[in-house]
Amino acid sequence: MSDIARRQEGAISTELSIESAKKYAQSSQAENTMRAYKAAFKRWCLWAVANERPQLPANPEDVAVYMSHLADTGKAWSTINTALAAIEYIHSQQGLSSIRASREVITVGKG
Repeated sequence: MSDIARRQEGAISTELSIESAKKYAQSSQAENTMRAYKAAFKRWCLWAVANERPQLPANPEDVAVYMSHLADTGKAWSTINTALAAIEYIHSQQGLSSIRASREVITVGKG
């Protein structure tokens, strides 16, 4: 095999490896995101049941109170944002209206 052919083969192999790595990274991120959403939504459901609030569709006022509860119990903004994203994701999957854009959620999010 000539040097040129070996370099071309190596370049193709490297390109395929890079593409393969990107796919695995994206897949892993999606899996991790879904795992985080599942855990966050489960915590939302437990809170909603304990407070006799509907789980779905989530009421914007209830979500705002839940966000406040998370903040009051020392949760980081990233945890609160993941909880909100999880509820929003489930809403979108069920064809329900967005809660993220509600006045109550926006107001609490700014605090």
